[in-house]
Amino acid sequence: MTGLHTWRKLVAILLLASPTLQSDGIRMWSPQNPALPEGCYTYHQRYQAAQSPAREFSPPAEAKLVVLLKVHRHALIGIKQDLLWALEALAEEVQSSGYDFHILYEVQDNRTQPEGLSDRLWKSCYLYDSHDIFHKYKAIPNLVSGENFNSGPGPRGAQLPMTWFMYDHPGYKFAWVMEYDVRLIGHWGQFLDAALQLAQWTPKNPWHSADEGSEKSKHTRALAEDPPPTAYPDLVTFWPYEEHEHWIDTRVGMEGPNMYSLHMVWGGSRDLFDRMHDYSMQGRTAYYEVFMATIARHHGMKYVSIPHAIWTEGAGPESYHCCIAGAPRLYTDWYHGSHCAKLTLVHPVKLVEDFWPSV
Repeated sequence: MTGLHTWRKLVAILLLASPTLQSDGIRMWSPQNPALPEGCYTYHQRYQAAQSPAREFSPPAEAKLVVLLKVHRHALIGIKQDLLWALEALAEEVQSSGYDFHILYEVQDNRTQPEGLSDRLWKSCYLYDSHDIFHKYKAIPNLVSGENFNSGPGPRGAQLPMTWFMYDHPGYKFAWVMEYDVRLIGHWGQFLDAALQLAQWTPKNPWHSADEGSEKSKHTRALAEDPPPTAYPDLVTFWPYEEHEHWIDTRVGMEGPNMYSLHMVWGGSRDLFDRMHDYSMQGRTAYYEVFMATIARHHGMKYVSIPHAIWTEGAGPESYHCCIAGAPRLYTDWYHGSHCAKLTLVHPVKLVEDFWPSV
């Protein structure tokens, strides 16, 4: 299926093979790239390999791509079996696909291995103390306290751990970042590879731009005849970008207009992370869902949303690729049942119900 679509509402739509590129305004491109992978899994099939005794694996040598999973300090204490299996599957699937993998694990005084967490996952942990991170970016005024690291009325600090990680590891050219309460019914390595291919510059499918509201630009033109220094876009999300002034009170040292997109799973280039670090060192910040997209827009960077179907309460289970509303019901129905579910990005999965077993 071809064509360009701009998402304005949370509705179930058909899978498109064309991502939406936006740069210095709302702009689009339509390369002929393969769509996201298909698949169908029962809960047992999805996590069968993760239930086996942990296998040692070697990270890829000098990987330029990395997957970062951000985990709150309480999530690995008394870890639920589902989360452990999800982490094991994620680690193996991305590393077997050529990515490095690190868990950004927030700790304070206790830096011991959480009970139930495998040795290989513990070796993947990049430990940080939120107070130390705040001190590194002390120019940001009124950072929220460690107890309210991802909440509170002031400017948010949720982007700071991955910003510092990338500053501390300059060899990575692109990073996928995800929250620990995201699940993929599917293979993570195949999913991220396909998404990056959809968003990537190639000689046959160069980045294009078209000014939607401009009378002077009624055609689509190539931005570059030769590959840019990096073939990666600067920002990739699985949610459309929108202009609005929500969370304007969290913005410090940043002018509008804001650009917003959900960031339960997102990817960023080295250039974007360098900008994020510079902004933060200067005390300039904004709410997590606004910060990266607004920087990308203000600096004319390439930001891409990957179109896919969205599952909502009441929508049919025939063709969806993302679940935002109704996530607990979809995921628990899949857990309790024996039915096969198609490739689905599920968020949030909090595991607060009593029936989820601990390790």
